[in-house]
Amino acid sequence: MSKKPKQNKSKLKGTWMMFRNLPYVYFLCAIGLVYIANAHYAEKKMRKIQRLTKEVEELRWQYNSLKSDYLYQSTESQIQQKVTSLELSDRNNAPKAIEKKQRR
Repeated sequence: MSKKPKQNKSKLKGTWMMFRNLPYVYFLCAIGLVYIANAHYAEKKMRKIQRLTKEVEELRWQYNSLKSDYLYQSTESQIQQKVTSLELSDRNNAPKAIEKKQRR
């Protein structure tokens, strides 16, 4: 009597192949999850960058507006209007320079 090789009596003939490749399937699923997470992370960063860019633009406009107001308020005519209530007036003559004599 010779021994016959064992036959696979399962109803699904390819189940052994599925179990053999299961680690690869898990690995591919893990890579897919990392890919999806990375896409969500990148979208979140892009939205944050766009929001911050808009905020910087608005702050730049505000800075330029304040700067122009400051420059206008610091003109000589505007300063004269502000100090008239304090009864101050501008000088008609130029300031005198004080020079120190050097000793030898």
